[in-house]
Amino acid sequence: MISIEVNAPSKKYKVYIGAGLLDRAGEMAAELIPAGTAAIVSDSNVAPLYMQRLAQSLDKFGFKTLTHVIPAGEESKNPAELLKLLDHMADGGLYRKDA
Repeated sequence: MISIEVNAPSKKYKVYIGAGLLDRAGEMAAELIPAGTAAIVSDSNVAPLYMQRLAQSLDKFGFKTLTHVIPAGEESKNPAELLKLLDHMADGGLYRKDA
């Protein structure tokens, strides 16, 4: 696994690159934040490939997962889709302390 530190204007953070990280996401998240609810947001192209594995990894480490799939494509980047996502997160009980 390779770790790269990004020095963004707002804060520093690390990006990890390597094989098997999707299955370790729950473990890595649990080291950084207390288990709670984690929202997984993806588009309709990527979600079928990775969403279930990510949710399983998070669940294994005590996270309740809330998933939301947005239609793929630039036309989905609009206020109506954002409101659908925010409503779904609110309906799912997502709080400020959640991921």
